[in-house]
Amino acid sequence: MNLDDQATTPVSEALGLDPLLGPTHALVRYEDGMVADVRIEESYGVRAYLQILEKDCEQLAELIAAHGLPPEAFERASRPGPPWKLEVTDCQVPQLGDIDWTSRYGPVVALEPSERPPLASTASKVRRRLKRLAGWWRPSTTPVLSVSPSPRRSLPGMSVPMRSSYHPEPGELSDLTGNDPGQGLATAPRHAEGAMVCSEWPRISVVTVSYNQCNFLRDCLDSVLGQNYPNLEFIVIDGGSTDGSREILESYRDRLSHLVIEPDRGQSHALNKGFQRATGDVLTWLCSDDRLEPGALEAVASVRTGQDCDIVVGGCRVIDGAGQTNLVHYSGFHRGCLSPLSFGDLASFTSTWQKGLYFYQPELFFTRDLWIRSGSHVKEHLHYAMDYELFLRFALSGARLYAVDQVLACSRQHEDQKTRHDVPMYLPTVKRILSDFHHKLVSLQQL
Repeated sequence: MNLDDQATTPVSEALGLDPLLGPTHALVRYEDGMVADVRIEESYGVRAYLQILEKDCEQLAELIAAHGLPPEAFERASRPGPPWKLEVTDCQVPQLGDIDWTSRYGPVVALEPSERPPLASTASKVRRRLKRLAGWWRPSTTPVLSVSPSPRRSLPGMSVPMRSSYHPEPGELSDLTGNDPGQGLATAPRHAEGAMVCSEWPRISVVTVSYNQCNFLRDCLDSVLGQNYPNLEFIVIDGGSTDGSREILESYRDRLSHLVIEPDRGQSHALNKGFQRATGDVLTWLCSDDRLEPGALEAVASVRTGQDCDIVVGGCRVIDGAGQTNLVHYSGFHRGCLSPLSFGDLASFTSTWQKGLYFYQPELFFTRDLWIRSGSHVKEHLHYAMDYELFLRFALSGARLYAVDQVLACSRQHEDQKTRHDVPMYLPTVKRILSDFHHKLVSLQQL
């Protein structure tokens, strides 16, 4: 079966499921009283959702067992979360419609090793050896998350690897915004006179959470303020840093919309405090060791002005502690068109999320409306994967995504990063998240 055939094959048929006739409708009710519709994709259906969640929990269990994780990984994953429930009604499930696979994703078929041109493969080996000799290359110490190869299924969104990132050679990459890699951020050009009346620019709220990252804090703050965006709300929440971050933040206080410096209960709690203060039409958050690319906010605003979308996503530059570019990432979505954010795809964590169809959190901007109808909170009990859990709620709320062909942000990987040395530690949390969604959605299964 080729990709064109896959594109027209209903998910329920591909999975061997009976059609879901007359599905029940449900409302998600959060502890604060927020209620939102559950949106089901016709291409999947509730039964397919449940099968995907079950299968991925099995795959995650295999990964967890293979890594032999310490007890604290499971202690963190077992922390109780805020209560929420599905209230079943007599209505029909509001459908998102069939998914057009051919227009959603970019190049989804990566070359197998045996399919690579012999000359290109040889050249790659020579380059790697030269890098080792020159001291340019260091073997990665980050554990690789992998599962045993499985037969390719007939759902491109579930199992086909995405080729959406590339590693630049030294000196190969020129910054898309005109900067040399590692040389700092240029100030974004001021908006051309008459290009758009200032009052028409949507208000964008950027929430930055900070705790003992003073080495990167100025770079982060300057990357946002240097956008020169005319309708910016910049909110910084610091958890009581003791490394000099407080002094840096105080020097920026008069340029920030809100600055809160006080102890908190962790990153998710700090994010919720920030978003409770946010008034923007478009929202995002930026950790204090990450940064925005010049012109990012203007690019997002331009899309929101012309597109009825809930999410704007672009590229993300992965940089090291010195600001050097190691990787440029784009999600697997086609750029320049609207796409549904699929719960079925995102829930298939080991088959799509880890193979390219994912987001570096700084590259994603979302609307206030989507934030509200998804529950208006980040789960505070989650030590890891709180963004992934939020994205699942975005998908279940019927989010529409627009991908742009522009690098919007930088995600920094450095020695003090919490996910740098303990990448597998978040796997029990992801399994707990998917199990929780399965537990709630099972009530929607046709009886």
